[in-house]
Amino acid sequence: MMGGQLSRKLHTSWLIAWMCVGIVIGVALARLCAPEVFNSVAWLASGSLLCCLALIRSRVWMILIILTGGVLIGVWRGAVETTSTEPLAVAIGQTVTVQGTVTEDADKNQRG
Repeated sequence: MMGGQLSRKLHTSWLIAWMCVGIVIGVALARLCAPEVFNSVAWLASGSLLCCLALIRSRVWMILIILTGGVLIGVWRGAVETTSTEPLAVAIGQTVTVQGTVTEDADKNQRG
């Protein structure tokens, strides 16, 4: 009885929703792990492969597979973002001066 429920077809939109939940969970978990570990594109490829597999099969038991794939994609994305903002950590709590040059007046157009 239980095997029949797990092997029934599931609409693709439900799987996409579970993948999004997995991505959000993965981004949140990325704060807890070392970013160097999940910075490789291999994690993105693995997560994408799992998600594609689940979307092709579209069965209820594939929710676990697509959730895992979404978490891998989210952890990879969070690790990449953490690594890219790492050089800015020295500026936390400091007074920062930003300089720039305005090349064009944004308020002025052809009509004045």
